[in-house]
Amino acid sequence: MVSRNKTIKPLTKKQKIDRLISGAILAFQLITSCILVGLILNLNMLTMKYTIPIVIVVVLFFALVLASQLIKRRNSKRKLFGRIVSLVLSCLMIFASTYVLRTSHAINAISGADYQTQSVLVYVKADSEANAIQDVQDGTFAINKISDRDNTDYAVQQINEATSTTIATREYDSYQDMYDALLDGEVDAMIMNEAYEAITEQYDEEFDHMVKVIYSIERQQDVETTPVSDEMDVTKDTFTLYITGIDTYGPVSTVSRSDVNMLVTVNPQTHQILLTNIPRDYYVTLHSYGQLDKLTHAGIYGVNESMSTLEDLIGIDIDYYARVNFSSVETIVDALGGITVNSEYAFSAGGYSFSAGSNTLNGKEALAFSRERYSFSAGDRQRGKNQQAVITGIINKMISPSIITNYTNILSAVSDSFQTSLSTSEIQSLVRMQLNDMSSWDIQTYSLDGSGASRSTYSYGSTPLYVMIPDQSTVTQAKTYIDAMESGQRITVTE
Repeated sequence: MVSRNKTIKPLTKKQKIDRLISGAILAFQLITSCILVGLILNLNMLTMKYTIPIVIVVVLFFALVLASQLIKRRNSKRKLFGRIVSLVLSCLMIFASTYVLRTSHAINAISGADYQTQSVLVYVKADSEANAIQDVQDGTFAINKISDRDNTDYAVQQINEATSTTIATREYDSYQDMYDALLDGEVDAMIMNEAYEAITEQYDEEFDHMVKVIYSIERQQDVETTPVSDEMDVTKDTFTLYITGIDTYGPVSTVSRSDVNMLVTVNPQTHQILLTNIPRDYYVTLHSYGQLDKLTHAGIYGVNESMSTLEDLIGIDIDYYARVNFSSVETIVDALGGITVNSEYAFSAGGYSFSAGSNTLNGKEALAFSRERYSFSAGDRQRGKNQQAVITGIINKMISPSIITNYTNILSAVSDSFQTSLSTSEIQSLVRMQLNDMSSWDIQTYSLDGSGASRSTYSYGSTPLYVMIPDQSTVTQAKTYIDAMESGQRITVTE
């Protein structure tokens, strides 16, 4: 038998380069594919219903490109086409990976909020020549004798360190007295938490024009709220979230008055949401101080004080909170591409006109719509209903398929404009649940009511302010609705 030895020809230099190029392109596609799949799995927001098809498509594309590179030389055009396709796919996967990363960063940024920012300011008269803290370091600073003393003492300490001196302070019983002392020249500067500006503005509407800020001290503090049970599953158990809308622009963590106070009760089993509005002027007993005050003033003492005060008022447990501010509303609505709200009345506010019925609003229009109260005989009651309409519009837009076209804008807006104590994993679970069935939600709204009166408040002192005395029947009804949802029932609100 004659043995036949097949001679293997060595690869030419051109063939070696060709194989090297194929290997590099395939390796690049494999790496980008693995990164994308890994990020998707780590994000933990897509169910297997979506994840498995994505993995299959990625593997199939890689197999097709690999096959194109293993064909014989005479099919070099197909091989070149395969390389081009591989590079395009790799670029697309890099692009998709950045989307996934942005999603992850945005969720981490808004979730698990457990701190708030205290902003303590140093004020001088508007016509003062002082423009920096060093310009008044040898003068006298007015401070409040009792209120917010912890933050005030912290601010004094920081000023001492900044000026390498020990500043002179003079105590006053109220912010009004401090303000008067500043304007009368008794002191050279005034130290006050920015959250208390609103109270001083009630004393003098020209406050912003009479003083100027020359120094600020930022301080982060933990938010101490009742821990949520480890057994809570937001995709199965009914939960209540408190939305506080603070009356400031800038960082959403800033402590300020709570101009929007709304409870969002969610039953994920029945796909029903109840929005319960509590008027900002509601005359309530502050949880930590045992004194009567406006609900809006509770926000001055932190989101935990507002939550505890509302829990006492209604007799329920509030599981989570979310903070938004004026700039949040604008950016979120614009990122969504606008929202549709239903208005009970035709009115004008902030330079915009709104018709009775359906209105499509951008961010500034939505903010003007939700802030207006003077156009209505019901005043703050109607403003609360309009705020519910805006939140309903936001929810409806966020659960609609159209959200996909504004995906990147929404991520950027939410990460800077919204904070919630919901954990990252809880948000991921809620998103997974919604993506899994894309079910619609039944949104019910209810508002607490009361009667107007003039009363003294803990935060403002003995000077009477407008307040709303709670109508206990509406408070009881709100508890009834929330308790019913907690027990798994579907509700129908009748007002």
